[in-house]
This record gives sequence, C-alpha cells and structure tokens, in this order.
Amino acid sequence: MLFLGVILILCLSSNVSFQLQPTLSYVKSKSWVVGRGVPGLGGRGCVEDREGDADAAGDQTGGLFDTGLSTPILASITSIYFIQGALSLSRLATTYILKDEFHLDASSLAFLTGIISIPWTIKPFYGFLTDTIPLFGYRRKSYLFLAGILSSLGQYAVSQTWLVTSAPILIFAVTLSSLGIAMSDVVADSIVVERTRSSSTSTTSTSSGNIQSLCWLSASVGGIIAAFYSGSLITSLGPRAVFSISSALPLVVAAVAVLIDEPPPSPQQQHHSPQQQQRQMPAQLALLQKAILSPSILFPLSWIFLWQASPNSETAFFFYLTDTLKFTPEILGNVKLVTAVSGLFGILVYRNFLTQVPAKKILKFCGYVSLPLGLTPLLLINGISEKLHISSQMFVYSDSAILTLLGEFAFLPILVLASSLCPVGIEGTLFATLMSIFNFAGVLSGEFGAALTKILGVVDGSDPGKLSTLIFTCSILGFLPVLLVDKLLPDDGDEQIV
Repeated sequence: MLFLGVILILCLSSNVSFQLQPTLSYVKSKSWVVGRGVPGLGGRGCVEDREGDADAAGDQTGGLFDTGLSTPILASITSIYFIQGALSLSRLATTYILKDEFHLDASSLAFLTGIISIPWTIKPFYGFLTDTIPLFGYRRKSYLFLAGILSSLGQYAVSQTWLVTSAPILIFAVTLSSLGIAMSDVVADSIVVERTRSSSTSTTSTSSGNIQSLCWLSASVGGIIAAFYSGSLITSLGPRAVFSISSALPLVVAAVAVLIDEPPPSPQQQHHSPQQQQRQMPAQLALLQKAILSPSILFPLSWIFLWQASPNSETAFFFYLTDTLKFTPEILGNVKLVTAVSGLFGILVYRNFLTQVPAKKILKFCGYVSLPLGLTPLLLINGISEKLHISSQMFVYSDSAILTLLGEFAFLPILVLASSLCPVGIEGTLFATLMSIFNFAGVLSGEFGAALTKILGVVDGSDPGKLSTLIFTCSILGFLPVLLVDKLLPDDGDEQIV
C-alpha cells in the first residue's frame, strides 16, 4: 500500500486534468495489447471507463481541487466513481464460481463472460434515454438511483446459492449488475457536464478538467483497493460471500442519487423534449453516418476494431495458473493489484513523457513489441523460466507489470486519436459511438478467443502443447493488424498530436 500512496501523491502533484468526457470504473489490464490476460483481473474487453485516461494525459493546468462545485456535490460525484472502481471486487469471484462451482471448461467460461460486457456496448442509448425521458420527474437522479438498485440486486443474487443455481443465471445476474454500472457511469458523466456548463466562472474549462481528474482518481483508487482485497476475501470467505460484500457498494450510488440536488424539468420541457429530440434525430443520424463512413474516420476506426477484436487466451491461461501452478485466489489478487498499480503508473509516465509523440509512432512501437512479449508465457509453460531460476509468481508479477505499461502506452493514444476524429457538432455522439464500437470489438475478442480455445481442444490449460499453440496463435493474430498501421492510420504529419 506504500507504493499506492506514492502513486496518489504523484497524481495530486501533477495537477492531472481532463479535456474529454470521462467514463471510469475499472483499471484496464494488459491483455488487450497482446491477446492474453487473466479473467477477473481485468483484461481485453470493453473500454468501460477508460475514456478519461486519455484526458489524464492531456491538459496539465489548474489546481486539482479548483472545481467550482460545492463540497457536497463534489463528494457525491467522486463517490459514484469510487464505487464504480470498487465494484471490480467481485470480478475474480465470478470466474472462480463459474470454474469451480459450475465446472465450466475454458472455452465455455470465455464465451459466457464475454456477455457481461455487452451493456457497455450501448452506452449512447443510456445517454439518449436519460436526456429525453424523465423518470419520476427527474432526468438524472432517478436513473442513477435505479442503476444503483439494479447493480446491487445483481450482485446480491449471485451471493444466494438458492437463487443462482446455474452458470446462465449467474451470467444474467452479473450482466444486470454491469448494466447498472454502465448506466450510472453515463448519468454521472452527464451530471459532471451539466454542472460544469452551469458554472458562471471564467475558469469553466479548468474546473471541468479538475472535476474529471478527481472522478478518474476516485475510480482508480476504488479499483486498486478492490484489487488489494479481492483475492484474500475469496480465500477467507469464499467467492459467494464476496458478492454479499460487493452488493452493498451500489447502494451508496443509490443513496447519493437521493442527495443530489436536481431541479425537475418544467412541464413544457417534459412535454416537448422528446418531440424535439425526435425531430433532430434523423439529422443527427445522417451526420453520424456521414462522419463514420468518411475515410478519415472509417480507416482508423477499422484498424482499432481489428486490433481490439483479435482473440485472446486469457481464460485458458487462468486455468493453467490455478490448476497447474496452483495459484491461490490471494496470489491472483496480488496479480490484479500489480496490474492496477502498474496501469496507473503507466498513465503518469505517458502523461509526462509521451504526450508529444505522434500516436501512429507509439502504436507501431507497441504493436511490434507486443509480439515477443505476448509469447513470454511460453517460457513459463515450458519450464524455461524455472531453469532460469525465476519463480512462477515472480514471473507472472513482472510479466503483468510490463505488459500493463505497454497496454497503457498503446491504449491512451487510441483514445486521443478517436477524440481527434470527431467533427464539430456531433463530438459527444460520435465519440460515444466510437467507444461503443470499441467495446463491441472487446466482446468479440473474448468470443473469438472462446471459439479458438474450443477448436484447439484446450479444456483446462493442463496440456502445455495445446496451451502453447493457443497463445502463439492469439499473439500472431493480434499482431497482424499492426502490419496495416501505415495503410489505415493517418501519417504522423497529418494526424493530431496526442
């Protein structure tokens, strides 16, 4: 925890601030870059809450606590983001229940867990819903309260053995919780934007950046604390009991929703707002379609989609760690902590040293380096690391830390590149759409990985030959889009500098 304190001090002293809209809940892991990771420890999947990470690498002006908001409102907003990060507490427990209680093999587990991220692929719908259709007279707090209740119910259901009696029911419950988290994320973002726009100060831009910085920092702290305790709680209490604890966290979001001061829309707004939106929708959709199909957006988006959608071997590798190497939940929790802290450290490194490097150059470097790094598990699986007198735990810790840093260096320019593609007038809609497409590619990554795991006959990771073939294949397929960087991404001289 000492290292965590150092990281937080660095964050505060750096005056980190944002320029884009944040959506932050979890600390992303390494595997989206190299097609590998450990389920429940983060990994390639949906962006979920990482849009704000790009902002963390951006504007560096203004005091962090100069937000222009009252203390109660600021505490409410940061509490929401903290809970979003802390809800990663149950992710590792989900994997253990599916594997040990319901006895799923690697391919089935990978297929089912991909479904959990689907709510993050339709975030623009939540924004449209909360903007146009008031619920119980409010456009924000009612939806935020509902999101907290849904997430809590989903988490609590898993803790009850009499209620969740099969893997499909568990996936439904966890997906319901994921829906609540995604919705609360969108509503919290909207509240931040509204409060910032309503500010009458001349430093609105700086205040907005500082608000979003604190939101990002709160979510990161929540995620790291969850990583610190997730493994030990599974060991001492069991995975079902972890959901009993995590089910209480979204209730904080529901309580905060009640405390948020939001004036209800006027009768005229309630009556006309949906009709106005309906009249504007065809024009907005036409602009959105035109923007996405333009070569300047379509080509980079295609490359990002191909790279993100490449299959991963994380589930099979998880089986190998738990069944062959006998890694306990506490050890895997430590791996999660290492990746969470390393990711936060990577953001700081990127912000201070790489912000002026063109995105294309960073992505090419990370892409070429990802191939040999993606093959490093072969050293572990085939006993080479042991011959080099490197313990399995130390190998996994160091490998996870290095790959997480690489993942941050590659992921942040992708977010900034996506934001730079958005034309004036539909910035928010297009950026949310791009991130939803990115999230959908992450879901496909897990499903493609599940199919490949099934095809190669990898059941539980106990066969070194089959597991090595799976990891090698995923690494090669993940590398192929790198060969298209020069064709699909804008030249360094033409692109916006990150």
